[in-house]
Amino acid sequence: MTIAEKHIQECAEEMGIDTNQYFSKEEKERYGDYIIESWYDEDANSAWSAWQAFAMGIGTFSRPSREEAIAALKEKIDSK
Repeated sequence: MTIAEKHIQECAEEMGIDTNQYFSKEEKERYGDYIIESWYDEDANSAWSAWQAFAMGIGTFSRPSREEAIAALKEKIDSK
C-alpha cells in the first residue's frame, strides 16, 4: 500500500467507513445542509441492519429498510 492509499484509508476509518465492506444500491440525497448517503450492506450481520444511511457530522443509522434508515437519520438531523 502506498503512502497516499494508507492516508485515504486512515481518513475513511476516521469517518467510520469500513473500506473492506461491499455495498450496493448506493444513493445520495440532499436534506437541508446535509447530503444523506444510503446503501445496502451485503455484509450486514442481520436483515434488521442491512440498510445504512449516513450524513457527515451526524453518523450512520442501520435499519431493515432504506426508508427507515433515512427517516431515523432525518429525525436526528431535525433534533439538532
